[in-house]
Amino acid sequence: MPTSTPDDVHRSGLHKGRAQSLSHVNASGPIRIHLTSLNRDVLFYILSFLSFPDALSLSKTCRAAYTLSEIDSTLHTVVIDRSVSQVLQFRSFLLAKDSRPRFVKSLAIAKALTWGIDYDHFKEIADALADILETTTDLEHFSCGDMDQMLSESADSRLKHALVDLTTLKQLTLTAGGPEIAEVAASTNSLDLQELSLDCRFVTPIPYKGLLGKLTHLRRLTHVSFSRLYHAISIPPGSMDTFSPILSVHTLVLICTWIPLPLAAKLFPNAKRITFVNARHYLHFDQVPVSEADAGSGWHILEKAHIDAQDLKVWPICSLVRRLDLGVLYGGCSSEALAAVERTRPWVLECSYTIDADNLFWIRLSVVATELRFLDIRILERFRNLRDSMLGHLAGFPALIAAFLCIRTYHQPADAAEEATTLARQLGRLNGKLRFVGIGFSDGRSMREEDPVYDEERLGSRWFELRRKPLTEPSLAGIEAILEVRPISTDVGFRVRDYLHEVDFDTPGWEEQLSAIVG
Repeated sequence: MPTSTPDDVHRSGLHKGRAQSLSHVNASGPIRIHLTSLNRDVLFYILSFLSFPDALSLSKTCRAAYTLSEIDSTLHTVVIDRSVSQVLQFRSFLLAKDSRPRFVKSLAIAKALTWGIDYDHFKEIADALADILETTTDLEHFSCGDMDQMLSESADSRLKHALVDLTTLKQLTLTAGGPEIAEVAASTNSLDLQELSLDCRFVTPIPYKGLLGKLTHLRRLTHVSFSRLYHAISIPPGSMDTFSPILSVHTLVLICTWIPLPLAAKLFPNAKRITFVNARHYLHFDQVPVSEADAGSGWHILEKAHIDAQDLKVWPICSLVRRLDLGVLYGGCSSEALAAVERTRPWVLECSYTIDADNLFWIRLSVVATELRFLDIRILERFRNLRDSMLGHLAGFPALIAAFLCIRTYHQPADAAEEATTLARQLGRLNGKLRFVGIGFSDGRSMREEDPVYDEERLGSRWFELRRKPLTEPSLAGIEAILEVRPISTDVGFRVRDYLHEVDFDTPGWEEQLSAIVG
């Protein structure tokens, strides 16, 4: 007696376009289950696993699926990244029922998708996006690439007005745009906006008050990110004292945006986390005139600062920084980087560098970094024989309790596990304060210093807890404690790393909490 196979069941359902029924086989024969007859809660749960594109495909299989109200729940987060036609399909699907637009809370149009739009189709796509934004009145997050062309092609500025008229946005990201995106950000009616990211590419400078000066009405703005605003904001000489501060911002990102660091401190005086990366991209620039008094000003204390070492040559940081990331540290920036560490007195230091004789930063670092607890570094190692000098430099830190060394080497060790254990033991003997060491090896021949730590490097790293057993017998006095190098899992190692990146070392009990992570 023939029986149905799983493939037969599949072919009887969605594969042939009959989404309304599925076949199930039991001892008494096949039982037909209609999709629309499922309990609403069960159906809602099943559909919750679908992304919007998959839910859209399901809705096209039959009339019953097209009318399922549970599909509307998949509209909460919509990412359009497959093709330009997907924008038009989404508009048609969204506007087919009056109730659907209110489900959309987050909408992202991928930058790569907008780059692929033919010039002749920009107006059609821009108008479709305007139709979408005019109806999604509960939208909270919006992101779109290549906004310059989209805004300019939209008939009667509909797209710009639709963006400005939104009142519920909490996060707005506009990339590759001209002065229009600055105008959208400055004029938005979403007064509860919390995160704003602008990536600009216009040449003619706009007055400071045309953008930053108009953001003061956004009282709940906490995250601000500007990129490629180099030479795009006009800041009159001697006008720094006239700028109104934006007090709510605590996370600030300025990339390729030559707003002077002292001016950024005046504009966003309550910032706690900053990223400032400019000089590496623009080696020749016209500096904004800043008085000597202003040049020495800054935030009192920062939780975290990512400041490219080359920027320190132009704008030395004058704040205490608990977690300092110097980006790529070239030998020519050693003195500025050392001065920054001495002034900021960080607990955690991150950077990336190549082991070479010209990089004097490591020779004196232990002298000035007296409060450093955790060293998180990426190392490009061209010559194996220079590693011993690097290890020697790590010996003198008086407060260091953990180090993570992501070593990108030109010469891979024959036994990476044994090599990592040996390095951990060497570090433990050189520095009696160290408790945790993480070491990762990767092929450095195709990597650069500025490459981030990739997932495969993290997952391939090895972590160790260093335990020391003191010798109590009087006859052994003066002999150093027995060092035990105990391997711990990578997962536990990275929990230690995450904890050290966030903990307040002034808070009592942090050492006990750290020990509890390891168990």
